[in-house]
Amino acid sequence: MKINNNIQQLKQCSFGSLSNLSSRAAKYIQDVDKVNSVGQRAILGVTAMFLQPMIDMSNKDVDQKTRESSAIRSIARNGIGMLTGVTVRAATIKFAEKFTGEGKFLDFKASEKSMEAMTKQGKKIVKSLADASEKQIKNYSATMGTLLGLCVMLFTNFLVDIPLINASQNKIDNLYQKHHMKKEAKKNEEAVSGSSN
Repeated sequence: MKINNNIQQLKQCSFGSLSNLSSRAAKYIQDVDKVNSVGQRAILGVTAMFLQPMIDMSNKDVDQKTRESSAIRSIARNGIGMLTGVTVRAATIKFAEKFTGEGKFLDFKASEKSMEAMTKQGKKIVKSLADASEKQIKNYSATMGTLLGLCVMLFTNFLVDIPLINASQNKIDNLYQKHHMKKEAKKNEEAVSGSSN
């Protein structure tokens, strides 16, 4: 069948090799690995701030005024969401690094009393953490901070994001309405002065 042939062709493809890419593209792809969750959230937020308004403006099912208002509200919503997400993630990663940074596990391991009180499995865990490289500890701290950040964001979305977004969107709507009314008044004045001449 044709479907099976397509599956066989996909299985033969090698997506793991960067040999077909230019050296610049391959380096860029490898550098993406260095972006932590704070950077990822910032990239996601900036992308949304640019793309969502374009999507709103291209919606032909509504009038021009609604498109413009929706685009402006999207910028505010995505901007506030990005700022909150970046702030919370950066803070929780710093918090996690404070407790899991290099040397913290070594100090814990050095305490003989604490080692005696541990089970065999606990001793293995502490030894593996104490032997971990700086990069592994940094990755562990970033992961724990990101997980903690996700838990914190369950609350900040309701306590910070939504009130700020509502307040900013109301303010933006008022400013937009005033701007639109001034624009209409000016248009009407020009029409009146043009017809009287």
